[in-house]
Amino acid sequence: MITKELIKDILMKCPFGVVVIGKDRKIRWAKEAACTIAAVDDLATIVGRRCAEFLCPDEQCDCPVLDHGREVNNAVSILRRYDGSLIPILRNERRSLKMSRCRNGRLHHQTDQSQ
Repeated sequence: MITKELIKDILMKCPFGVVVIGKDRKIRWAKEAACTIAAVDDLATIVGRRCAEFLCPDEQCDCPVLDHGREVNNAVSILRRYDGSLIPILRNERRSLKMSRCRNGRLHHQTDQSQ
């Protein structure tokens, strides 16, 4: 049987960043790998903050998922790190799977492409 715990365990072991963003554009959850890519020391720094502060420097009111209902698949994009620097990432976004607090939000997956 697939449980929430099993899914979370599998997700936590994957070598990429994942951020769950609510419909209000606030970061609800993030993997440690996402914090590393965003140059953040701990999850508390980004959880509860608006996604535009860390993830999408050019899409503050033009989100492909929340504003246009589109999915993003393997798109090269730019991520704004905590220190203000911009790095290229491989980006995937889609509506969430009805996560309890993030219904109609988006799941943001990122892979650092700067190396």
